[in-house]
Amino acid sequence: MLYSDNVVITLTNIPTVDAGIDQTICADATGAFLAGSVTIATGGTWATSGTGTFSPSNTTLGATYIPSDADTTAGTVTLTLTTTGNGLCQAYSDQMIVTISPAPIANANVDQTVCGDIAAVPLNGSVITATGGSWTTSGTGTFSPDNLTLNASYVPTTADTLRRKCYVNFNHNWKWNL
Repeated sequence: MLYSDNVVITLTNIPTVDAGIDQTICADATGAFLAGSVTIATGGTWATSGTGTFSPSNTTLGATYIPSDADTTAGTVTLTLTTTGNGLCQAYSDQMIVTISPAPIANANVDQTVCGDIAAVPLNGSVITATGGSWTTSGTGTFSPDNLTLNASYVPTTADTLRRKCYVNFNHNWKWNL
């Protein structure tokens, strides 16, 4: 007599994880906004190759990564999202790279004191890690040839001369090239 028995093998779905696309942020940004996702698993945990922190915590899939000064100096950090609550399955991970670009800098140069009868005040602005800049004023004068030229001249009006002081500001133009 031959006796037999059956065994049922049930295969569960495996967890999936997506850390999101690589990001480039500016060094003066508040952080990298994350949008990790998992399926099947009940959650995930973020880890960093750097020394920054996750807010509100590293178990929040939509956390913000706040780079440390060391991360900013290094210029890149790898973030890893690993599934948790995997049931009978092993943990799965996915990575993203956060590139930290230097912050743009605008320099209007040195303050100037000039005679009230000057026709035009030469300016000499400069930018670092930016695509250009623009001049603005608290006065009523104009910029020649225009306010987008780094080495423009400020042409004061009579009102500027009577006030005896106006502020000329230089701002960088920062555009992402993604």
